[in-house]
Amino acid sequence: MRSMKTFVTLMALFFATIMLFTGLAQAQQVIGTFPKMDGGFEGQKADTIWRYTGFKDVQTTIWTVNTGPATVYATGGRSGPKYVNYTYTAASGGRPLQSPTCDSGAIIANTLYTIQYYYRTTSDTATAAVMTACIALNGTVDGFTRIPASGGFSLAGTSNAWVKHTDSIKIISSLLPKWGLAGVRAGGAMGITLDIDDFVVYAGGVDSVAPDAPISPTTPLISGTRIQLSWTAPSTGVDSGGYMVVRGLADPSTVPTVNGIYAVGNTIAPGEQVVYLGTSTSFTDVGLNWNTQYYYRIYTVDKAFNYSSSVSVNATTKTLPSDALTNGSFGSSTGWTALLDLGGGMQATFDYNYGTVPTDGTAPGLRVVGPVTPGDWSAQVNSTIYQALSLSAANSYLLSGVIEAVKDSNSNFWLEVWLVDVEPAAGKDITLANYPNAVNLAALKQ
Repeated sequence: MRSMKTFVTLMALFFATIMLFTGLAQAQQVIGTFPKMDGGFEGQKADTIWRYTGFKDVQTTIWTVNTGPATVYATGGRSGPKYVNYTYTAASGGRPLQSPTCDSGAIIANTLYTIQYYYRTTSDTATAAVMTACIALNGTVDGFTRIPASGGFSLAGTSNAWVKHTDSIKIISSLLPKWGLAGVRAGGAMGITLDIDDFVVYAGGVDSVAPDAPISPTTPLISGTRIQLSWTAPSTGVDSGGYMVVRGLADPSTVPTVNGIYAVGNTIAPGEQVVYLGTSTSFTDVGLNWNTQYYYRIYTVDKAFNYSSSVSVNATTKTLPSDALTNGSFGSSTGWTALLDLGGGMQATFDYNYGTVPTDGTAPGLRVVGPVTPGDWSAQVNSTIYQALSLSAANSYLLSGVIEAVKDSNSNFWLEVWLVDVEPAAGKDITLANYPNAVNLAALKQ
């Protein structure tokens, strides 16, 4: 909305005879030099890794293996819960475990890179095969380079401990870069399996120096269900990295695992959850409980996933007003409640339980509107639609959501909830003129 600040949190829970998930996005690595490599494996499906050989001019988003077996496991990782178990059984002709491809042209020839990862074995037995790092300019073909190119070494057994390994590698080539990747390659039968986690590639030599911490954390905006955090970047920068924010109901003081690659939703320790990873110096934490104190630790993270010391901040969400205005029940809903804050702010919650819906219907469009003339419901300005989810006929859904609107003290607002039979077009208000089959489930004026 152009003339007021509107904050929206929409959370949907779906219950049906058959539960259908579409478009689920798994947590991905979002910072680092090559975040699409997803070296923490948190964006990968826990399953057998696909075999994919001899390719170029192809972009991939999953880890693959030239010859396996290799498997992504859902629990037991070094930092986040996921990790890869990899082995190679043939006597010769090494085959790599390969990362997803980077952005086009990201890996450059004649540049020194460090390949860094942690590995674990179940005993003190070393790998029987020579293990090398590998990197390529385009798939597994163009500019493919391994280090060391000849001779080499096996990886020592670790007896269930995670051990760091690094290699420095340069592609000497005149080929043009495209969909580059990196990986770990066995030169022959390994004899044992390796667990691998926290795989990362970055330009230059090995980096083990932690960055400086962020500065001056604040909470400039607090509502009943969200807290906005802001901080200042260290004067020395983030060294091709970014920031991580950890939240807890008590101070989340557990230090992140050294070089650990986390995803949003991972926990550092019980009750200490990663809620933000990125390069911005602000973040809004949403979906919080009313009148609850939350504690945060903010870290700088560099390209090698070295973590700075943390800065901390805490805040308490607003208290639910005691003079809540209610509109009662309507239709088959469980109720609609509007909450009046001092200073002219208004919040509202909506909880609607569907028994039947129109064929190919969509969830309610929630909108906050203000009349040009108080009381004139036909003259609407600043209308915004929030669509929660797509619905299907003959299924039951529970939609829970919160819409919070901050308004000028002299403005008037109302909230309307509509059920429409087609998906609202961008910028097209839900009105009977635009959507003749729309049903106004409820309207609450404030």
